[in-house]
Amino acid sequence: PAGAAKDVADKAIVSITLADDDDNMETSHLSNVFFVWPEKEDDLAEFEASEQDKKMEKFLRNDGYDIDLSVQVKYKLDATKQQGNQFLTLPQLESDSDGRINERFKVELELLDRSNFAAPHASAPVLLSIEPFPREQDSAAKVMRAAWSYECEGIRHEFRFTAPFNSPYGVAWEIFEGDELDFTSCKLECFIDRAYYHEKISERRKSSRTSTSSLCDWELRADELLGEEGDEKNNTNVSTETKSETTSARTSTEYSDGGGMLILHRKPHHIDPDREENDHFSELLSVASTVDSHSISLPTIVHITVKKNSNDEIGLSLIEKNGTTVVSEVSKSGLFRSKLKEGCELLSINGHKVTSPRSFIRMIKDFTGQVIIVASSSPSPPGAKFILAKKPEQQEQQEISFRKVDGVLRVEGIKETGIFAEIDLSKGDICLSINGVPAISENVAIRALARAQGNVALLMFPLANFWRSMVELTIDAKYDRWWKSSSECVLFVGNDNSRPINLSFNHETALCTIQDNNDGDVQVKTMNTIIHRVMKLLKESIQSYITTPKKKRDSSRSLSVSPSGRLQNPSDVYKRALVKLDEMRESGRFSEAEYAAAKRALTENAINTAK
Repeated sequence: PAGAAKDVADKAIVSITLADDDDNMETSHLSNVFFVWPEKEDDLAEFEASEQDKKMEKFLRNDGYDIDLSVQVKYKLDATKQQGNQFLTLPQLESDSDGRINERFKVELELLDRSNFAAPHASAPVLLSIEPFPREQDSAAKVMRAAWSYECEGIRHEFRFTAPFNSPYGVAWEIFEGDELDFTSCKLECFIDRAYYHEKISERRKSSRTSTSSLCDWELRADELLGEEGDEKNNTNVSTETKSETTSARTSTEYSDGGGMLILHRKPHHIDPDREENDHFSELLSVASTVDSHSISLPTIVHITVKKNSNDEIGLSLIEKNGTTVVSEVSKSGLFRSKLKEGCELLSINGHKVTSPRSFIRMIKDFTGQVIIVASSSPSPPGAKFILAKKPEQQEQQEISFRKVDGVLRVEGIKETGIFAEIDLSKGDICLSINGVPAISENVAIRALARAQGNVALLMFPLANFWRSMVELTIDAKYDRWWKSSSECVLFVGNDNSRPINLSFNHETALCTIQDNNDGDVQVKTMNTIIHRVMKLLKESIQSYITTPKKKRDSSRSLSVSPSGRLQNPSDVYKRALVKLDEMRESGRFSEAEYAAAKRALTENAINTAK
């Protein structure tokens, strides 16, 4: 796929036409949307490097499983072209129950400078959809989707075009007269993958579900799993190990008609003892396994200055975790020996924001002489992460406001045009510290922001990410998830016509309530127990900075994260159990139903341990 990307067209045109009648004899041209791939050479180099990293990782794993080498090309609107009809007003158009828009309405794709290649053909009807837009974590919007594809030498190229509607009637499953298509924020993406890849994955998933053994007594089996020793830890480290869940849309979501909506399906994972999901789940279970009063010390911000020559060994092994760049190993002979610790997050280098392990490696190779690294002093609490914003030299207005709710500081408002408008912050998120200063009150937080110069590091606990993790951990895998908004999740059972179940999360308490659960299949008691204990941990951690003098404060961290950044005590036990369950599912010893039952029992075991 990385090699095939170089032959993908630099420019593309999406054309919109409408037939005057059902016979499609006469058509009216409505609009053209021009796209360009502006950073093709840089993207191609990154695709090639990423593919080599994945092949090396597969070689080191030596487990016989396929690796996902798919790549994603993101086109942008061509600023050099005069985009006509940026807001296209439509007549009333009919659509069926699956969202298929009347065939009179046509959306076609033209790829420029590709005379020697097959022309893309429509791979799906033009659809009306209600889905999160433009990102998965955003609120649901009414959009139009179209898709085209072609295959060349065993490689499948799939193009997806998405454009949102502006409608005075709000989000509805109809296209009304006067609705507008907003082409100023539309998207065109190309997904490149081996043509046989998904077929092989599908066959393996099918074979892994052939287990017909009866369900075990999972309450007993959970205890056995907790007592079993994990496999020997793989000590081989790759210099840049990327474990992002969003490398491409194919790795995190599948597209399903599902009544015209985008449904999020979970795909099977390859066995990876260090994968982020197991890390995160084991930390949640560790917190859930205790009701005793305890707190964690929050990481501070450190500035590390080194003098770098062109031939110096960097000596860092990095991973991407929860959207941040984390140090997983520090070489004793490297440039940062005794300066950086395992588990700390890298925030900036010479004032430039670190966006990924690859960006850090690329930037530090370019720097010589004095290099200043801004990092956290230790690992972040489970579910929390640092968010970096660049503050201008002269800033008089307050661009973010806070409110204390139940002992923790919440984001109350964000200025639409300020420095925090474009970063991953949402109203209701919990702020734990600002530039290493614990956020014990509104006044302390505002003073810390006022005194900050240059980059500002906020240690945040995003509630939306936390809620998604809780749903994945506690809700049966038979349910497809559709996140209607950051705090509302709708559960479906495949193509079943049964009424969907609605989960709603409270921004004040963070707890979950359930609606339309007529059969009582979904229980949120376990989820709310874990949520309550995690929120209690955060509250008591902040409270400890108010009630305990600094010199007497216990510097020990939660049992889920050690000072070195490695999971310890109950957390690594739960992690071994989760890895064991993954192995049994992938080997076919567990069906999906058995795997889900075992994970539920493991969660109940964690909660009952604390009683």
